[in-house]
Amino acid sequence: MPSIIQHLEKKNTSPVASFLFSADSGNRADPFIIARSWVSQFISQSRDAFELACDKQNIQCRKTASTTEVIQLLREILQKLPQCICVVDGLDKCKSIGSWSALQNRSLSSFIRAITHAASKTASRILLVSREDQDIRNEISDFTSRPVGIEFSEYKISPPDVQPDATLVSQSIVNRKLSNKEQPVRDKIVQRMVDRSGSMLLHIRLMETDLRGGKNQKQLEHIVDQAPVELNGLYDRSWERIMGRQRQTEAKLLQYSDR
Repeated sequence: MPSIIQHLEKKNTSPVASFLFSADSGNRADPFIIARSWVSQFISQSRDAFELACDKQNIQCRKTASTTEVIQLLREILQKLPQCICVVDGLDKCKSIGSWSALQNRSLSSFIRAITHAASKTASRILLVSREDQDIRNEISDFTSRPVGIEFSEYKISPPDVQPDATLVSQSIVNRKLSNKEQPVRDKIVQRMVDRSGSMLLHIRLMETDLRGGKNQKQLEHIVDQAPVELNGLYDRSWERIMGRQRQTEAKLLQYSDR
């Protein structure tokens, strides 16, 4: 994703604002923090956007703008600045967790509707990057709520699209963790990691912990081949490893206290 953003910034003369949702992002229940981030970035990049925000601040005395005010300011910025680009990566990681305000329906659907209307009748573009999520797909596919002039296009990312990046990441990990192995062995482990992960970078990162230079080729191949295919399985295994270390530490402390 960073390379895509860099490409957009290089090719586009107007501001580009981006936001990355990760599994450990705070406030994951509120997708509208994306719009706040976009507005903040546009303000820092554009004098016109800055002046629009100052006008709003002069009208509103509160320190923190409401969600409605943020969306309205986003719309005014997109109308003022031609061909702005808004990017969000990992939108599927924004889940309905935590407490919710009854006055502000912070669902994925309402967020998508809000930014779609904000971008309507402008030359701006919005890039949503997400794994398959039914709520997101339902909203995008709902033509009845789509403003006039809004066009949607979709590209499904497949493993071949990211395989070169996955190979580079795997090579970096293997060369660092298995530097004592011969190159043909390292090449085979790299290929196995790419194949097993389906070229998913996070999957590759989670497999890194199990690689040890003291293991032979057969053992290393077994480790990669037995890695869970689903991310949840890798998360569970990583968590079990963390808890196991914690239990070992607690046992050592108890032994020390008994002396």
